[in-house]
Amino acid sequence: MEATFPAARSIMLSLSNLKAAQAETYYQADDYYTNEASGAAEFHPQWFGSGATALGLTGDVAGNDFRSLLQGHGPDGQALFQRQVDVEKRRGATDYTFSAPKSVSVAALVQQDKRVLQAHHQAVKTALSVLEDRYVEARITIAPGDRQRVNTGNIISALFPHQTSRELDPQLHTHCVTINATQAPDGRWFSFSNESVIRQQKLLGEVYQNELAYELRQVGYDIQPLANGQFELAGYDPEMLDGFSKRRQQIEAVMARWQQEREVIKDGEGQPVTDTAARREAANLRSRQRKCHDIGLEELTQAWAEQVQQEGWTLPGIPSALEHLSSPSAQEIIGNSVQHCEERRAIFPREAVERFALEHHLGDRPFAEIAVTVAGSDNLIRLEPGLPMGSLLTTQRAIALEQDTIQLMQEGQGQVLPLATSWQAARLVDDGNFNAGQQLAVQQTLTSLDPVIGWQGVAGAGKTYALSAVKQQAEQSGYQVKGLAPSAEAASELGKSLQIEAATVASHLLTLRQERGPQLWMVDEASLLGMKTAHDLLAKAQQQQARVILVGDTRQLSAVEAGHPFKSLQAAGMATSYLDESRRQQTRSLQQAVRHLAAGEIDLGIDELMANGNITLAATPAASEARLVETYCQLPPEERDQTLILTSTRAARQRLTQALRHQLQYDGELAANQLQIMGMTSKHLTVAEAGYASHYKIGDVVVPLYGYRQKGIQADSTGAGLSPRQRYEVVDIQREPNTLTVRGKDGQGVTFDPAKCVKKLVYQPMRLDVAVGDRLRWTRNDRQQQHRNGQELTVAAIDGTQVTAVDPSGQRYEIDAQVWQYLDYAWGNTIHSAQGKTADRVMVLAYDNIDQESLYVACSRVKHHLSLYTDSLEHLRQQAHCSRSQKNVTDYLRDLRAQWATSATATATQSPAPQSTASQPSRAADPTPVTASGESSAAAEKRKSEVRKQAEEYRRIWCACRDRLPTTLTGEALDQAISQRVLAKTGDVDMVAHVIMCGLNSQQYSQSERQVYVERVVYAARDELHRQSGQRARPPRARSRGAELEL
Repeated sequence: MEATFPAARSIMLSLSNLKAAQAETYYQADDYYTNEASGAAEFHPQWFGSGATALGLTGDVAGNDFRSLLQGHGPDGQALFQRQVDVEKRRGATDYTFSAPKSVSVAALVQQDKRVLQAHHQAVKTALSVLEDRYVEARITIAPGDRQRVNTGNIISALFPHQTSRELDPQLHTHCVTINATQAPDGRWFSFSNESVIRQQKLLGEVYQNELAYELRQVGYDIQPLANGQFELAGYDPEMLDGFSKRRQQIEAVMARWQQEREVIKDGEGQPVTDTAARREAANLRSRQRKCHDIGLEELTQAWAEQVQQEGWTLPGIPSALEHLSSPSAQEIIGNSVQHCEERRAIFPREAVERFALEHHLGDRPFAEIAVTVAGSDNLIRLEPGLPMGSLLTTQRAIALEQDTIQLMQEGQGQVLPLATSWQAARLVDDGNFNAGQQLAVQQTLTSLDPVIGWQGVAGAGKTYALSAVKQQAEQSGYQVKGLAPSAEAASELGKSLQIEAATVASHLLTLRQERGPQLWMVDEASLLGMKTAHDLLAKAQQQQARVILVGDTRQLSAVEAGHPFKSLQAAGMATSYLDESRRQQTRSLQQAVRHLAAGEIDLGIDELMANGNITLAATPAASEARLVETYCQLPPEERDQTLILTSTRAARQRLTQALRHQLQYDGELAANQLQIMGMTSKHLTVAEAGYASHYKIGDVVVPLYGYRQKGIQADSTGAGLSPRQRYEVVDIQREPNTLTVRGKDGQGVTFDPAKCVKKLVYQPMRLDVAVGDRLRWTRNDRQQQHRNGQELTVAAIDGTQVTAVDPSGQRYEIDAQVWQYLDYAWGNTIHSAQGKTADRVMVLAYDNIDQESLYVACSRVKHHLSLYTDSLEHLRQQAHCSRSQKNVTDYLRDLRAQWATSATATATQSPAPQSTASQPSRAADPTPVTASGESSAAAEKRKSEVRKQAEEYRRIWCACRDRLPTTLTGEALDQAISQRVLAKTGDVDMVAHVIMCGLNSQQYSQSERQVYVERVVYAARDELHRQSGQRARPPRARSRGAELEL
């Protein structure tokens, strides 16, 4: 049977900024924060934070101290800040409110389980500690004109625990009123810049929920996970929880009214509030009334008990602590988290790893263990070691993959014969039809000695036309030319334009046959290739001795898959031709606007579009959608056929599609709905996400790519498992023990763990109302049925349950509406799916989620008529200044090396010198302390000077070796190469250990880790040299090499 999971009833963490007068009014008039402190000690307000401790504030909160801090003064009345502050305008404090789930409130307050109350307090303090350690910043002037954000690591927070909502329902929550002050390392006080806290609001809320769930599990409670890292306690009647949630019902009523009236809610800066959590918080503020404090806790407890009895609700018993809880290890949890993150990004924030862990393993491990495991993971590399905890991460696999991809390109440079002589190449493009950029690209390609080259060109630069000249000469030279592209539609278009065989890159990589004769692969939209795909493509090209032309634009959208190989290959020295003249836009104003956007001149580009009437402003996002629909429907049918409608998200596309169809049917331009097709759209899950039952819904469709019969799949009574490429409907979901039950076309059920069925596709079913004239598209490739993913169709006829559709080439398709079909509407496109398309007219819904790359792609699709619809020009500018382009590890390696060098130099000046074991015993073996008490200060200073000189000499050797090696070598691979060079020249293992110990790479490790690292590197280098010379490697001696170099 279907498992039911109730919706989350509260916001985990809400925050609101308070002026000093507001907070004082709460304290004095409403007595809001302190009114419930008169009861049990558990509800007394307490000071929290290193900043509070620095001011001598501990224990209970005193009103005078609280008010003094809000005014910018310390408890002694002295001003905290060097400059006078305007308390009437300045933010006095921020109220971070942590709210427990309703079932937890009932257990703590109605059933009076003190353990639950203690768990809440502990969870609040854990979340606040994370906030304090990581995200507290101050803007400090480092030098004239240089103002930076500095992490201070301390807050002054007054914690006010509360027991009721404003409607006097049981609602356990704590107001953490955090003063707008933090102390810099030099002792000065500055305003608390809380932008980082706002960005990490969801993480902090999930930390609270995780700690609460973990503590409650330890005392015997069973938790029922909900969406977004929230939970309820198992066994509590949802009807009772709703009955105790009158405040929630008020908030939802306000949100429902806003939705019905399409009311635009704006924040304090006048920007639209679109995030659901933010709109809920706004509804909370709009609908709240003054809290009643005339009823005591004992009376409330009695009233709640009477309400339970009158309503006939049943409270579960209070559990006892369990002796043993079964949970996955922190290493396993983080392993899944990293797998999820690195599938889509080569570089990702630490918080992304932690949030995935908290959302999928709620309460399994305390957050401190999660954070320590992330910090200590051997697979994770910190890319910003100068920042607290290191905010950006990559993996060893990502580094190796990018380095290998670059190496595949570099190994072939200068190794092939040119396709034509310079004279032949020049003659080929000397007919007046090629511009200067196209001519140069063709000539460079035909005369190149490199098997892998790139064409970097702006959108509409005529790259395909120039490729036709290369194709002509290559075929004359005996080459078989093949077109490749990331998507089936792009591959089809490339094949038609060049009249060559074309395929998707994915299908080409799966082809096992070895082509005869020399090969030339033209890869269009190369910026949409992920690093793994590019690596596999270049590896196959090297194996088959094929030449590759990568054609794309690094300024356009990058791949969904991790990495941006087209960019990193260019940076690593791939021979690249540049085509910077766009030939697509047919008006001077559009040419100028697109040129500005391509160059990253966002404001100039938007100004140009605004001046030429390409931007339509509306009062609200809903009005923007309405204007677009109205304008489109007024176009003649032949112009609509030449129009491309673009949105930034799939949700916006679906919403706009419904509005368009409704209006066209109202105008009589589209027939009435005649039947429904069961369409399917991909859920776009990562492999890690698809392994959790929580990501599925009843009715989802699972398509295994391989048969699963012998891999732990629990078969039905017939012994059947999962058959390859068959569609299975999800009929039951069990989060514990993480299983799905699916039903195939034969009606038989199969129960399995989705984590064990790795190779699969997951689709969300969607009933599509279909009418004659509707526009549909295939959402998956099917060679047997001749379906291309993205291929558009027009419904020509409907007969019973059979739909006849026609594609632009005139090919007809018969579609059975009674079975699942890989179909969706085609009235609009997301900007990402439109990359590579061209249209006479382009209409863009641009009020949300538009970044620098997507704005450029959207505007560069057009030939003649461009219209952008938004409700805020300023909001559009802000979004368009943000880039979401994939980053590469090589983008950070140079800065990382520089940081390690600085760290190593600083360490060397504070550490003992490495002594040569060839001339004297190591310090570890010397019974006499190096810093004997009898040593004079002059002798000690002389010894320190010698330390520095010896360390600098070894580091100089390391740097000299590094500079002679390929730049693609980094990390341990670089140190092994350096070790081999030094060992081959000197034969001295001890000297090699000194060099690596003093090198820049080892400085990222702690003292103990560094010794292990050096030993591993040196012995690996020695064994490799022995292998190359045919000698047998000797076993290592017991004493570790380089252990005496504690740098």
